[in-house]
Amino acid sequence: MRWGVRDEATDDHMTTELCMREIKNCQRLSMGPNFVVFLGQKYGYRPIPTYVLSSELQMLRDELAAGGVDVILLDTWYKKDSNAVPPVSVLQPISSILVNFNNKVT
Repeated sequence: MRWGVRDEATDDHMTTELCMREIKNCQRLSMGPNFVVFLGQKYGYRPIPTYVLSSELQMLRDELAAGGVDVILLDTWYKKDSNAVPPVSVLQPISSILVNFNNKVT
């Protein structure tokens, strides 16, 4: 399923959403019953959430900081969107942190 996902979708952490949207599109266009099955002997790709309620992320951050854990990566990768109701923290595109992520070097 993920073979056709472009690098831009990976950069924006949209792989899972794109795959789920394609499944729904196939179900919508199908004339008959359908099913989806996931087969394999390993768990595989486990994406982290692209959106987290800001209140939950703040609680997580506070607990980590109280335990002496450095939270700089959490603060770097998640930015608060105060325009959302309720406010959410959004996972930043990979290329916004790792500027050469999409560069193709052969």
